[in-house]
Amino acid sequence: MELHNEESEGQNILKGNVKRIVSGLLSAVTVLSAFLQPAGVHAAELEPAAYEAEYPALEKVKEKLTTDEIVDVGDYTVELDSSFDVEHDFSGIEFSSDKVKVTFHEAKNNDGKKFDIGKAGTYKAVYFVEPVSKNPSYLVSRNIIVKEKAQCG
Repeated sequence: MELHNEESEGQNILKGNVKRIVSGLLSAVTVLSAFLQPAGVHAAELEPAAYEAEYPALEKVKEKLTTDEIVDVGDYTVELDSSFDVEHDFSGIEFSSDKVKVTFHEAKNNDGKKFDIGKAGTYKAVYFVEPVSKNPSYLVSRNIIVKEKAQCG
């Protein structure tokens, strides 16, 4: 009988150790997942935008385009709270409307916040360009600078 008690006591100790080890491993996995999750989010931000696969930058396809299929963009300044419509106003962008279709995609500031005509700052506006000739499509971008209204004085 003594032998039987020693064996069951040893099994209980072994079961307790296994439970502790499993518990420790589960805790470690929980802690590690908390650290790894934000790292995945930061890595995703560093990758190029998804649309860049379909619409590469002008520089990458320029040699495959004719001169009248190249859109010329420059930075554009607007007044705070003006009637500027970022999605439809292509002021400051030069292109042949019979040769290319230009479509606004997005405008965001450095913090990733969408264009707001009521908030002064610099916004990067991205436009997709599709040549009518079926030559490669591409994207162009420019800064839209929203400035305070000039004070009369």
